[in-house]
Amino acid sequence: MSAPLCANVEYPSPNRKKTGTTEQALLTNQKPEPHVRHLPSESATLATPRIRYCSLVMSFSGWLLIFLACH
Repeated sequence: MSAPLCANVEYPSPNRKKTGTTEQALLTNQKPEPHVRHLPSESATLATPRIRYCSLVMSFSGWLLIFLACH
């Protein structure tokens, strides 16, 4: 499988109150590590049906043109 193309990167805000141990550990670091949240990419979710639909329409229209030209 391919990796998602889009990612939403969020950095922890120093002004917000943190409650979890991982979040507290992130606050003690000099450089906060980004939290990466992967979004479902449009190409991964929609490319295959679009390709199938386009190839189906192209083959049908090509077949129709040949059929009409012959008759």
